[in-house]
Amino acid sequence: MKTSIWVLLVFVSVFFLSCSKEMSYETPLDQPPATATLEGKWQFLHLITDIEASVSLVEQGVRFESRSSYKDTSTKNSGEINIDPATVKGKYGYTIDTYIHSTIKQDGSTVADFKEKFEFDIESTEFIAPYTKIGADSMYFPNGVLFAAPDPSDPTAQLVNPPGGTKYTIQSDTLVLYIHNDITQSDAGATTRMRGNVTAYYKKQ
Repeated sequence: MKTSIWVLLVFVSVFFLSCSKEMSYETPLDQPPATATLEGKWQFLHLITDIEASVSLVEQGVRFESRSSYKDTSTKNSGEINIDPATVKGKYGYTIDTYIHSTIKQDGSTVADFKEKFEFDIESTEFIAPYTKIGADSMYFPNGVLFAAPDPSDPTAQLVNPPGGTKYTIQSDTLVLYIHNDITQSDAGATTRMRGNVTAYYKKQ
């Protein structure tokens, strides 16, 4: 019984990492507002991802906890975007090549600690994304945001980009998009939490 619970905890943790593709968007408090022109052509440089998911539950008086996470800087980056006052057009591609680190605890004591290889390729595809600019440092995309973190639970699944917003800064000739989320859900006696930070970098052309 305990073995099956441990397997379930790891599965649910990894599954909830996939929620990173439905992130809310915020900017770090210490980042200044954008001061340069947003419109124009930008070369896609890379993504920095830091994703963590956890799940906890009590079964027959025993508390089980599982935590899974990965950090990576994307490689094989390609593509560019062109931003006008109403739309973002372009294409991008990248690869995530890292390890998912998972731990399992029973009543506070670690019973398993392991890593598993995680690779994910996003092929370069063209897109058109209408947006509305909000203030000096925000954009809202009603038809889906520009990119999504990969789904570790099913690398073959099609990525879905839900409507959402992004905060941004322009530092010299570099456009930086900031993504942050922290979501807690409870269902059937299990509490899951997913925290994610993704930062995307573009260079002015």
